Amino acid sequence: MRKLALVQEEERRLVGLDLHDGLTQILLSANMHLNTLAALSTELPPPARRQLTMGQERLREAINEARWVVAELRPTEVEDHGLVDGLQLYVTRVAQQAGWSAEFSATLGDIDLAPGIESAVFRIVQEALANARKYAQTVRIQVCLDARVTQDAPELTVTIRDWGRGFDPHLLAGGLDDESQHLGLVGMRERAQLLGGVFKLITAPGQGTSVEVTIPVAAQVQSTPPAPVSVA
Repeated sequence: MRKLALVQEEERRLVGLDLHDGLTQILLSANMHLNTLAALSTELPPPARRQLTMGQERLREAINEARWVVAELRPTEVEDHGLVDGLQLYVTRVAQQAGWSAEFSATLGDIDLAPGIESAVFRIVQEALANARKYAQTVRIQVCLDARVTQDAPELTVTIRDWGRGFDPHLLAGGLDDESQHLGLVGMRERAQLLGGVFKLITAPGQGTSVEVTIPVAAQVQSTPPAPVSVA
């Protein structure tokens, strides 16, 4: 199951690359040609001008949709900057948009994560922050990545914490008011389980929420990892 999950994440990444380098570029080129045509066709009769304008609008919608699909399939932050720097940039950007105080730290040591694991970790953080933004009513969030060696194998623990309103964890069984919040939490748990990991939720009304995901990784970690990188 874990191997299948990694293969699926890698396939998503490759499909995202193909869409970005192929379909999206074709759409952008077509948009450029339509814009040039619009600039040159100042004498078009009104019906033709309306059709051209509608075509431009629909093409822009297609470009936005393609970009959204690519972003869902391929975390561009991770592709462009690596997991740690990409997550740091993402957390900082989301915090600025939400008006949060953000803390980010990563202690990975000498660890080389498979692209599928990197994508899965990014998705988990992404979903946790989306939930916090929609429901937590917090002013502070914390994201931590920590790699350590256990008796069995190296493992990576990802923790996303907020200091918001929290909720009764027993409602995860189906009593949450908003179905999307329930699906977001269940999605994180299922993603962790597919990778052979463990999902842990700590929350209570008025006590904030902490999501902790621990994933086994096939890599060696330094016994003395470097100091965490922090952003506030």
